[in-house]
This record gives sequence, C-alpha cells and structure tokens, in this order.
Amino acid sequence: MNVARRSDGLLSARQTIALLGLMKDRRYGRQEEHLLQDLAASYPAVWSKGRNTIALLREMNFISERDGVIRITDAAGECGSWTRKLGELTATSLVNRLSEDGAGRCLQANVNGSLWLDAMLLPGAGEGLPLWIIEFAVAARENVGSRFWRVTETYKSLFLGGARAANHRRVRRSMSLAELEAKLDRDAIHGKEAEEWVLAFERRRLASHPLVDQVRLVSDENVVAGYDIASFSSSSVLHHDLFVEVKSYEGPKRFFWTRNEIAASEALGESYSLYLIERSQMRLAGYEPQIIPGPYAALFLSQTSGWTISPTTYECVAPVLG
Repeated sequence: MNVARRSDGLLSARQTIALLGLMKDRRYGRQEEHLLQDLAASYPAVWSKGRNTIALLREMNFISERDGVIRITDAAGECGSWTRKLGELTATSLVNRLSEDGAGRCLQANVNGSLWLDAMLLPGAGEGLPLWIIEFAVAARENVGSRFWRVTETYKSLFLGGARAANHRRVRRSMSLAELEAKLDRDAIHGKEAEEWVLAFERRRLASHPLVDQVRLVSDENVVAGYDIASFSSSSVLHHDLFVEVKSYEGPKRFFWTRNEIAASEALGESYSLYLIERSQMRLAGYEPQIIPGPYAALFLSQTSGWTISPTTYECVAPVLG
C-alpha cells in the first residue's frame, strides 16, 4: 500500500535507525502513534517527518503494517545492517525515479569516470529523499551548498546499470522500417474492414431509402475528400448530407486524424461525423459504433469533451529566398 508523503521531508539517518530500534524492542510490533510518541521524547518535532519516513519504509518493504501494528520485515535483515540496507534501497529508488520520471539529466559523468548528481534536478526533493541520499552515503558533497554530488563508488555500477537499462528500453520502444511497413499494412487492412462494416451499417439503417445504392465509399476514388463514406442523414433526404470518416481501434479508444480530414470536418460542420469502430466488437450481433457528429466543434472547441488531442507531426516549409 503506497501512502502519499507530504513535502516536509524525512527523518535523518540517525533518527530513522532510532525509529527502527523502537520497533525492534517490541517483539510483536508497535502502532504508528506510539512509535512516534516515543521517538519524539528523544527527538522533538519529528511527527510529520516520522510519518513520511514510515510511509517510505513501508514502500521499500522494510516494514509492514497489519491491523494498525507495524513490524520490521525479514527483508530488512539484522539491525547491524540497516544503514547499509537503507542506502541500497535509497539508491535503487533514485535510479528508478531517474528512469521513470524522465529526470535522467540529473545524472552526469565527467572525464575521469566519476558520476555526479545535480541536486537542482533531483526527483523526490519534496519528500526529503535528498537527505537520505547524503546520510546513507549514496552520494557525497563537498559542502552544504554544493550543487553537484558525487555518486559513491559503492553505487556507481548501480547508477550506470540503471542508465543503460533506461536507454535500452527507450530504443526497444522504437520501430524498424520493416516493422513500420508491416504496421501500416495492418492498419490499412483494418481501416478497409472498418469502412466496409460502416458501409453495410449505413445501408441497413437506410434500407427503405430510394437511393440507398448511393450510400457509397468515396475513399477509393477520392483519397483527398477528407471522409470515407457519403450517406444520408435520414430516409427522407435525397441529396448526400452525411459525410462519414471511419476510425477503428483496439484497446484504448485512440485514433489519428489527418489535417485534411480535420479541414473537411470544419468545413462540413454538423454534416460530418466520426464513426469509431472497436475492431474486437464489430462482428458481434447488435454492435453499434460510437458516432461523433460535428467532431470539429466537439473535439476542438468544446471544453468538456474529455478527449486529449495532441499533434504528432508538423509540416516544416523552408523560406523562399529571393
């Protein structure tokens, strides 16, 4: 169970070891309030930092809590090794944060092979983690005001390994040309299947329309139309007044909308609709697509649509030199 820590810091290394000692003194564990009360007898004004420290120790699996009673776990080892163990856990926590939080610039190397942490960019600063980084000898600083802290030799390989693993994961997330081409082929097949499904759906909906044969795909003959299907809003309308762009998805509801399609949507207004097709469901009897009429206004102008829209490509045109 993760408990949010407030921004007023952690206990010092000495206070943390004292807190763990209070837990160890009672074979059957202690309640948090009693622990903090006893600790405050020796270290006044530690209540909030004590709670933060207990929350972090719980996240590190150094302690556990059941029915309100806190105990030191077997993973913590013997009390003589607590300082070393907490240093290892602090270093591991920081390495994970540098990878996951996009804070990799915090870790730097210099020409002699030393590793340094930029204290200005340290993640977890509001939770008090920098104090443990110094006090449990994960890194050392020349003086209190030093911005760059040298990673100790004990943890140098851990930090390098973390950076290597993060880079490896980042590269693995990329896609080769062959994989991209295969994906585009699959997307094209999925897109065509969804378009055919919507065409059949519209013709069933307008079965009594005298011009139902003119509910048709236009994407095959006009790739710049900005929509896939020309249809009718009802059986009483004889001129095309519904222009459908089909988007299929699997898993999270997510699709790509081209600049040309967006422009068509803006120009056609309420006559333009997005039909969102869940591929895993479209073969089921009774399935109906999600329809977004007037999607330009619904997605770009509405403040309450709930959709997140972000650009994926930009057109860059060089200036004409004359």
